[in-house]
Amino acid sequence: MRRLLTCGVIFGIFCAGVFGLASMIALEPGIGPAGLSARWPGRRFGVTWEVAGPVSPDDIAWLASTGANGIVQMPFPRQVHVARPEIEEPDYRVWGQREKGIRITTRLAREQGISTVLKPHLYVVDRDSGFWPGDIRMVCEDDWQRWFARYSELILGYADLAREEGIEALCVGAELRQTLRHERQWRALIEQVRQRYPGCVMYSVNWDDYHEFQFADAVDAIGVQAYFPLSEELRPTRVEIERGWETSLAEFEPWALRQGKPIVFTEVGFHSCAGALTRPWEWKFDGMPVDFDLQADAYDVTLSILRRRPWLHGIYFWKWIPGHPSPARADDTEFHPQGKPAEDVLRRHFFEERQR
Repeated sequence: MRRLLTCGVIFGIFCAGVFGLASMIALEPGIGPAGLSARWPGRRFGVTWEVAGPVSPDDIAWLASTGANGIVQMPFPRQVHVARPEIEEPDYRVWGQREKGIRITTRLAREQGISTVLKPHLYVVDRDSGFWPGDIRMVCEDDWQRWFARYSELILGYADLAREEGIEALCVGAELRQTLRHERQWRALIEQVRQRYPGCVMYSVNWDDYHEFQFADAVDAIGVQAYFPLSEELRPTRVEIERGWETSLAEFEPWALRQGKPIVFTEVGFHSCAGALTRPWEWKFDGMPVDFDLQADAYDVTLSILRRRPWLHGIYFWKWIPGHPSPARADDTEFHPQGKPAEDVLRRHFFEERQR
């Protein structure tokens, strides 16, 4: 997603006391790969889970109360500069970026019948060089080789973690526009992942890059970062939102059907403010008035339309923040639905899905 991640999400969101306590938790071995399959695990409707702070059973119970049956956990390895091959580990000061945090969240979710997609997502550190993973570009083939070698090292580590915890799906990359022409390297990485991890392997392509995705046959499911622009109006009607989706799907749907693979919208979401549907991928809409009802309408129309598509096997809304205040503040224009009318929309649709 083309957005600027807040420093509060990536850097420094932790409490020293809680961090120390979490570090002392002794974990038994994970459930292992028994039962993992390269098949996508059925229809999934859920959220991308905020990875900042420690997660409690109550946090998971809140999400489970909506009827969600899936989460995406998204650790952030750090791309130092968009034109250099160096990639650093995630910021392990942040609890949810750490291996133990991912393991605990996965286990708590499983207890509530919620499956996990593990989806590492590169975070660009040098914001003067770019801010979106799609901006990552090397200046020569030697640097591309070094970049893929380091990136592969990180992804293979996550493959081991996913196998040990029985995580149902592993997304090996997301939004990496400039890398898509390096098909040979992607196929080699996917083959290496399969030697370590028997679950569902996927790649998540950006909504405006899917025609460039040439290695779909190598994965088990295709993720899409589905921030399709839906309207040029600041406050579109429900009919206009429906028209926006139908226009976007008119081109996308034939492509999706040709792939012969489960399609999963690994991210879709809307701010709770006017103008949010013009460029849904934007991180901030400074100065725009709050509009909880627009966000709720966007959720409702989106789910009403997309649930009718049999080729769509999953939808994950960006994003869900554990422990967020509910009800939301009156001036809250952020993506999350918690404590807003959009949360009730999710609950209604998710429970309808469970009853199908």
